[in-house]
Order: sequence, then structure tokens, then C-alpha cells
Amino acid sequence: LMLSTLLKTEKSIRGEISANYAMVDYSFLQRLESKIANPVDDSEHKKLLEIKEACNAEMATRMSAAAEALKSILQSPTRIIMEGKITTLARQGRVDDALLQLLEARIAQLKNDEGG
Repeated sequence: LMLSTLLKTEKSIRGEISANYAMVDYSFLQRLESKIANPVDDSEHKKLLEIKEACNAEMATRMSAAAEALKSILQSPTRIIMEGKITTLARQGRVDDALLQLLEARIAQLKNDEGG
């Protein structure tokens, strides 16, 4: 549904992807790749590539913001301040999938460094 809406919209593709990013999941990306491989015509192919570029740009933007948030959290001098920063991010709606993935990766790295 989102893909067909994006193909028809006259609005900014980047803006639509940003506003509806929660719908950009693995299934959506698979359908997008499938449509890119078999477009109806050149016009649709161009629009599909624009959608893919917008998805990639939004992912990069969100990962960059998450990396900055994680850096700020990890630089906290105490556990209390760290918890406060996480709480503030949550209240701002900035605890998203990108930040959670980075936190999980950091936890896994620490466990690995400690030997399990």
C-alpha cells in the first residue's frame, strides 16, 4: 500500500518517507527491490529509484542521529546522568529502532570483550 501510494504521490518522496518511516520495513524494501527489477516503464523505474534513494538517505540520517545520541549517553559521567539522558530521549520520541540497534550492538560488544 505504501509503495503504491509513493508511486502516485505528487508530494516530496523524501518527506513522505521521513513521515512514514515506521512503514519502511524489510518487507517493504523487498517489494521495492522486486519492483525496481521489474518496472512497468521507465517513468516508474525512475520513481522507484527515487524512493530507494529516499529510504537510504532517511536510514543514514536516523543512524547518524542515533550514533550521536549513543555517544552522548556513553559519555555520561555517572549512571544517573546516563539514565536521565535516556529518559529525555524517550520523552522526545528519539528512542527509535536505530538507537536500539546501536545499544544492542554496544552491549554485545561489551559482553564479547568480557568473554561472554
